[in-house]
Amino acid sequence: MIMILNKSEILKYINNNKMISEYVDLDIQLQPNGFDLTVKNISLYYGSGTIEFDNAKRGMPEYIAIQNRKSHHLEFGAYLIDYNEKIKIPNDIIALGYPRSSLLRIGVNVPSAVFDAGFEGYPQGMLIVNNKHGLNIHKNARVLQLIFLDREDDNSCYDGEYALPLFEESHV
Repeated sequence: MIMILNKSEILKYINNNKMISEYVDLDIQLQPNGFDLTVKNISLYYGSGTIEFDNAKRGMPEYIAIQNRKSHHLEFGAYLIDYNEKIKIPNDIIALGYPRSSLLRIGVNVPSAVFDAGFEGYPQGMLIVNNKHGLNIHKNARVLQLIFLDREDDNSCYDGEYALPLFEESHV
């Protein structure tokens, strides 16, 4: 039976297994049924990527890091975001990410993917500004809520390639 972890269960995994580290404020980010991830850096997509079946020809686009400031005004479009938090998913857990509802109400989305059992690293995501008037976003803004699902450990864990891209600095 699959169960969604509650606040106290998530806290046990954080304290005992370092499931989430390098967070900004545990009391604010820990939610009744999840954990909010925060924005560390924002980058522009610059160039195209390649995707196919077995990742033999996979290629990430280039990115241009937006100069690190306390806040940014983002125009309509898609952006790569780096999260502050380091994630270490235990073998008996998976995580799913969902945008915080306040983002949806202002015309912004953060699509996400499955965080497989065994994944470890600093996740990245995409932030899509659909509001034609843009978005004012501040450093450490909470944008994505992870929910954690308990699973029976069958010893199959993440074995993919997760490499962070190289960035050029921009003064956008």
